[in-house]
Amino acid sequence: MANPNNTEVYLSVDTAAITESNKDEKVTFSDNQTDPADPDPPETPGSPSTYVSSVHRGAQISWSASAQNGSTTVSVTAVTKKGDSPADILQSIGNPNDGVVTARVKGSPPNPPTAEETYSVSFSFTGTDGKPKSFTVDPRLKMK
Repeated sequence: MANPNNTEVYLSVDTAAITESNKDEKVTFSDNQTDPADPDPPETPGSPSTYVSSVHRGAQISWSASAQNGSTTVSVTAVTKKGDSPADILQSIGNPNDGVVTARVKGSPPNPPTAEETYSVSFSFTGTDGKPKSFTVDPRLKMK
């Protein structure tokens, strides 16, 4: 059984319509954690620019992606911490493995405890034209 403190972030990608200019509307983030504002899981899905995943101290977080059309394979290729982030929550980030990236959350809360870490998630897929397509979006993390 999976550890309930581990956060699993899911990206749902509209691979047929996504472009660099509309990627924030064509990618939907969700995760397996409860939203503090709405205690019934799962957290409300949202746009990468406004989405905040909640993580537990010392737990793991993973990112995976799928296509909304259900037939295109989408792979998460990288998760990158931003140097100018107001918080430092991620301790270590692993390399992609079968389209999934996993990281470890630090064991101590950020200062201030309500600070959010900004980071980037990169993903790729093969378009209907047979050409590889890659995009990067910028969600946030907060510690529970």
